[in-house]
Amino acid sequence: MTGINLTERDKAVLVNAYKFTRLLPAQILRLVPFPSIKKVQRRLTCLVKKGLLMRERLGNPGLGSRPFMYAVGKN
Repeated sequence: MTGINLTERDKAVLVNAYKFTRLLPAQILRLVPFPSIKKVQRRLTCLVKKGLLMRERLGNPGLGSRPFMYAVGKN
């Protein structure tokens, strides 16, 4: 795979996303050893851009802030 080096932490994120179907960043932080939620969010964004994860908004539109849920990508 070009353009991304998968770390052991990335692999753990992908395994957990597969295992649990969909996860919030805060859930990933509890399952995988990241130093902060910001670091989780940055890495998730990278994994989404590379097509390894997909993200979708949780909840109903128009009801305030809706968090992203992450799942294994279709690529």
